[in-house]
Amino acid sequence: MKKILSISLSAMLLFGFAACKKNNGNSIGTNPFGSTTNNNTTPPPTPVDPLGPMPDVFTKKAVIEEATAAWCGYCPNGAYFMKAAVDANPDRVYGIAYHDGDVMSDMYDPFTTTSTADLEARYAISGIPGGIVNRMASTNNYNTWNSDATAELAKTPLGGLGIITKKVNATTYTIDVHAGFSSTAAAGDEYYLVAYLLEDGVHKGSAYDQHNYMDADASSPWYQKGDPMPASNYVHNHLLRQVLFAKGIWGTLIPSVKIKAKGEFNVSADVDMSTEYDLSKVTVIAMIVKKGSAAAQDYIENVQECKLGEIKKWD
Repeated sequence: MKKILSISLSAMLLFGFAACKKNNGNSIGTNPFGSTTNNNTTPPPTPVDPLGPMPDVFTKKAVIEEATAAWCGYCPNGAYFMKAAVDANPDRVYGIAYHDGDVMSDMYDPFTTTSTADLEARYAISGIPGGIVNRMASTNNYNTWNSDATAELAKTPLGGLGIITKKVNATTYTIDVHAGFSSTAAAGDEYYLVAYLLEDGVHKGSAYDQHNYMDADASSPWYQKGDPMPASNYVHNHLLRQVLFAKGIWGTLIPSVKIKAKGEFNVSADVDMSTEYDLSKVTVIAMIVKKGSAAAQDYIENVQECKLGEIKKWD
């Protein structure tokens, strides 16, 4: 209140001084108090959208969601085929490793444990390694993940994603995920925005050593790598570290009114990271997921991944 009064008093004194000042003649007839006309015709700058313009049609991408574990001696095979699919389609195919019953399954976030259980139950993954491409139940065979994912890339998606990440302090980042759409969803379909934190290159001691039943198989890429394999021969990539915004594998319901041409929906939060994370190897992965009445009707329309501290624009 004092500040407001002080400003008001100063204004009165200024006006009083100007009003009492002798008004000398002005040969050019200008207003001694200044012009009230704004002759600046330059429009104010348009705010810059960090995601860029939303495209009319989005680039189709795919994600492999794999159930795995350090205690599972066959699971290196799943990691091998996931890597092959990701490497063959850079920035088009991504991976998520859901760990089951090992030190990595719930170290920082109990929701990662329930997410693994939900994934296995929903898609009838009774043995690991196992998983699906774009949540199509028919793709639960790691030998075909590369071809399944490549086939997905030829499709036209309903929408796409943009991700903005910004550092707040040493262990906190603002995570802002946007879902954009190019067309309207079919009546009755439900879509969700799912987002996770992932970490690559994880190995923090003997509990992370990966069992390997192929150590004596000369035809295997894991031949004579050890059983279990130490950090020098095997690290855990695409590791699900943290479920963002809403627990479980379904995330946040996208209102149907947002699913239309140029429609947009976003979820944002400040997210605390564990000090155990190597933040240089952490990414945000986000998905637009259709949840059907059963697993056979589920589908991931699109997916996007962004390094922590960076921005991933619409594409």
